[in-house]
Amino acid sequence: MSDVINFDLHIIDAGSHYLISAAAPGVVGDLSPRPLLLPFDPAELPRRRRDAVEWVEQARVRTLAGEESFKRARERGEALFNHLFAGEIGAAYRVARSRLAP
Repeated sequence: MSDVINFDLHIIDAGSHYLISAAAPGVVGDLSPRPLLLPFDPAELPRRRRDAVEWVEQARVRTLAGEESFKRARERGEALFNHLFAGEIGAAYRVARSRLAP
């Protein structure tokens, strides 16, 4: 087990679309790029970023647990994570994470 594992996630602009690949040297090596399919239109990113900033600001003022805005933020974050760490990349991430010292 190690105290540090490098896990690099790469999102590559391929012009009309994006590719995603990952590398975990000494654990799983380099993974080949694959198309990145997001759970939303990338053109929506600026609006989604503004929404996230608002949610963070609200969290500083009051606890959002159980509130609709917290629930939406969590669902969107989980959807993005699940898309980024799907398939081979997700498996590599779990292997790298399992090699960390408890």
